[in-house]
Amino acid sequence: MRTVFNNVTLPEPQDGVVYIVSTVVLQALQQMGICRDDLVAPDTGPQSAVRDGTGQIVAIRRFQVL
Repeated sequence: MRTVFNNVTLPEPQDGVVYIVSTVVLQALQQMGICRDDLVAPDTGPQSAVRDGTGQIVAIRRFQVL
C-alpha cells in the first residue's frame, strides 16, 4: 500500500511567523517537494513526549522539521 497526499493548503509565509502542523502534513509536503522553513510539527518521540500515568501525551519538549 502506498499513501499519496495532495491538496495541502497553507497560509502564505509571514515574517516572524512559524506554523505548527501535524507530522503527516510535513511528510505530505516533503513528498510533494514543498520545503518551507516556517513549518514545524510536534516531536512525539520518546525523548520529547511527556506522558501521563496512562501513557497519553500531555506535552512535548520540542518541535521537529523535515
